[in-house]
Amino acid sequence: MTKDQIVTAINHVKDDSGLELYFVLDDGSIKFARIKDDAINELKEQFINELIQLFVEDDGYSLLNIQEADDGRGDVFYYFDHTNIYDNLKFIVDFSESGSNDTFSFDNDELGNIRAFIIKISNENKSIFLYKKHYPINLLKQSSVLRLIKSDDKFDKLTQDVINIDKSFDFLFLDSHIIITKMKTLERFFGYEDYIKKTALKNLALIEALDFIDDIQHIQQSLGKKRYAKKLNKALQTSPVPKMIEDEKEKVLEFIKKHPLLENRIKVLEDDKKIELKSIKSVEAFLKLLDDDYLKSDLTKMLYESSGKNKLPTAQP
Repeated sequence: MTKDQIVTAINHVKDDSGLELYFVLDDGSIKFARIKDDAINELKEQFINELIQLFVEDDGYSLLNIQEADDGRGDVFYYFDHTNIYDNLKFIVDFSESGSNDTFSFDNDELGNIRAFIIKISNENKSIFLYKKHYPINLLKQSSVLRLIKSDDKFDKLTQDVINIDKSFDFLFLDSHIIITKMKTLERFFGYEDYIKKTALKNLALIEALDFIDDIQHIQQSLGKKRYAKKLNKALQTSPVPKMIEDEKEKVLEFIKKHPLLENRIKVLEDDKKIELKSIKSVEAFLKLLDDDYLKSDLTKMLYESSGKNKLPTAQP
């Protein structure tokens, strides 16, 4: 998935397209919401404008696979592709393929049972699906407080419940990719934070197998915090350092001993060729080392610490 693909898709649907709104209910069912044309057109304009603002007008963001997720990076959208879509989000993919034949009924369904919205913006050539979490605060129940509305030249009380639908959304499904616009929604309501931590504990076994750390207790305890768990998972997926530790352990140990920052944070045990991690600072330093965050400028020869590394294409001779 590239930024250009997103922009192209938005340009395909921004003018000649229709919008369908679906309610995701507490029981997991998804039902079509019948809405009058004027409201549908306003909803479409609202969400199209938000898509344009997020992905077209403001193009300073990065677009990265979720495997590269790191709390230290800003201005980035992460995505799942068709090979690694998170199990708890597969219902969006299933819905995009089969849709729903059920319609929301005021006789049989309750507005209070709405968990989320799915917004489909499409034409004959392209479809974009938005997932938007619904919060109880956005349901204004007429029985909870007296609300007055204009009625001709007087005020009258509101006698129906009201749903607020603002322009924001949490996920975007496009071309077999789910792009996350709100990581907090994914982590809080879809169990992804627990998934990150469980995955980190499994990955820790791979680090232990390298026989590089004298005692993994401190790093194991740190994985209870999401940002450390993410850092470990990212390093195991994207960094060349774990392989270097396996193949060139001496080289990595020498790097630690000679680096002006690492030499005071990570202790190298000379006798058994391992490192010692006895504090959270040493764990943080090791995770950054594992993710290859300690860099040196070829131009100025200055040392830097950076997690925001965007790979450049290899220069052609």
